[in-house]
Amino acid sequence: MSSEELEVLIRRVCDKDDYQAFESIFHFFYKHMCQKSFYYVKSKDLAEDVVSEVFTNLWKKRKKLTISTSLEAYLNISVRNKSIDYIRKAKNKEVTLEDIAVKSLVNEHTPESLYQYIELQGKIEKAIEELPDACKKVFLLNRFEGLKYREIAKELNISIKTVETQMGRALKFLRKNVLP
Repeated sequence: MSSEELEVLIRRVCDKDDYQAFESIFHFFYKHMCQKSFYYVKSKDLAEDVVSEVFTNLWKKRKKLTISTSLEAYLNISVRNKSIDYIRKAKNKEVTLEDIAVKSLVNEHTPESLYQYIELQGKIEKAIEELPDACKKVFLLNRFEGLKYREIAKELNISIKTVETQMGRALKFLRKNVLP
């Protein structure tokens, strides 16, 4: 596919929400981007997850997307950065709802499963917003800031037991409201 054809496709995605154009881009770059990610993460499954997340973000941000280089360069940088993020997070990370969603919905890595993943991601984000303030604060500090329970307790000036309780409540609420 020529750079002009790719430019037309990305304009169709960004300007017209053209999902077929998005699928074409996805199919054109998917395998190559998985190979790029594999170089960093050394796991085929994880590389596929990374690339799926990059494409998910591409679709989500399509209205605000500004690519100053080529689409391929943009995807290469995104995949590299996301792969490095996964490596960093893997050191201290527990399995999250998002991991479960990725593994259950994006196993085949098709545009349809990617679309289902995007919808599930929206449900997760909505459910997080509905958490009581104390639960949400603890959950976000743990899952998105990577803080350990001890660090959260110190930062919020609460006991570790309270952090455990709030995390338990948050996870129970999210399981009930997100997972089938």
